Amino acid sequence: MLSKPTLGQDSNDSCRTGLITTLVNVLDFFSTIYFWYIFFMTGYWFVFFKLQERVYCFMPTHITYWENFVQYDWLFGWVTGCKLVFVFFKVYFDQSSFDVYLIDWERPKAQQNSIPIVEDDNKQRNEQIQRRLEDKIDVNAWRSLFLVNELNELQSYKIISTNVTLFLYGLFMEGFGLRYWTNFDPELMTTRNNAEESWVIFFFVSTLVMYSIAAVQYVGRYAVKKWFPLKTEEFTDLCSVTNISVMIFDDSFGGYYIHGRSPYGFTEISSEKLRRSLEQEARG
Repeated sequence: MLSKPTLGQDSNDSCRTGLITTLVNVLDFFSTIYFWYIFFMTGYWFVFFKLQERVYCFMPTHITYWENFVQYDWLFGWVTGCKLVFVFFKVYFDQSSFDVYLIDWERPKAQQNSIPIVEDDNKQRNEQIQRRLEDKIDVNAWRSLFLVNELNELQSYKIISTNVTLFLYGLFMEGFGLRYWTNFDPELMTTRNNAEESWVIFFFVSTLVMYSIAAVQYVGRYAVKKWFPLKTEEFTDLCSVTNISVMIFDDSFGGYYIHGRSPYGFTEISSEKLRRSLEQEARG
């Protein structure tokens, strides 16, 4: 099993991991470059076949597959395969191996005994229970558990919603008839006709629609960020409320730090004191 090199591993493991990481990054670079190459190449065919007043070029039909389309299919397959390898490596060997540390700044304090002691004949046992309850000095673990739970939910948080993107994609392609832009008719049609659909132009139209929907979601989400903060920003505020800092190491010698130390020193207080503190902080 692959693992990240640490200070305790030998040089052979570090070199092996470094070579595999470099190879995967090369595959990612190749897939990204040639994805956009295919996009602009098919976009060129779409523009000069569909958007001209006079005939400029013709699209070859699928009958000439082995002469005109087999190279496109091979390149598309390599791009897809390389990107899938990179995503698998990124999720399984990289993102799943982050080291997360919590720094609890809450100072322990004596817990008040609110449990009545029922006295019986064993006086020594009663004294031991009373002393153990009075001398209990600890911090509450629920703050850490709640913070870790929110951090776990952030692992699947996305600014661009997959469900919204797929719904709008189906609406535009099938409902508004944009899929019929991909046929061999040089006119932009939004209704079915007898012309055959070209999967080469279909790639361009699908990518254009998908990226347009994603771009609108991304810009719109940041446009309303002032009134509806991002989940990541809310998590940073939660760190301050819980008085816990977070250290995330995504590399052997680097990572991220969220300073969550509360300016008031204590967070295990009543809800009324917490509310007044937050209002005071909001007023500045």
